[in-house]
Amino acid sequence: MIVLALLRSLYGRANSINRKFACCSPLVKRHLFMTYCAQLYGAQLWNSVSSGVLSKCRVAYNNCFRIILNLPRRCSASEMFVFRYTDTFDTRRRRLCYSFLERLFSSHNTIITRL
Repeated sequence: MIVLALLRSLYGRANSINRKFACCSPLVKRHLFMTYCAQLYGAQLWNSVSSGVLSKCRVAYNNCFRIILNLPRRCSASEMFVFRYTDTFDTRRRRLCYSFLERLFSSHNTIITRL
């Protein structure tokens, strides 16, 4: 399944960032996370994905943030994102879906408007 391949890729990118940029400041690491790990390509089309797979995606997103910032495994996810001004998985996915629908409805392409 494509979503599970995304999870493996996400963990790989997080470990790579952690290894290469271990000495950077938390602000730089946050920016790297947002650039390389928070891009959920195709998340707008995940409506047919089960809730269990979405839960695995959420856990992977949270764990990757912890890996990159060297946070303890048991720290609160909401606190972790709020104090670092970063979107949670659900917020990120919701924004991606909204922007996709906004572009879809504002399109002047006749094929797309017929959908």
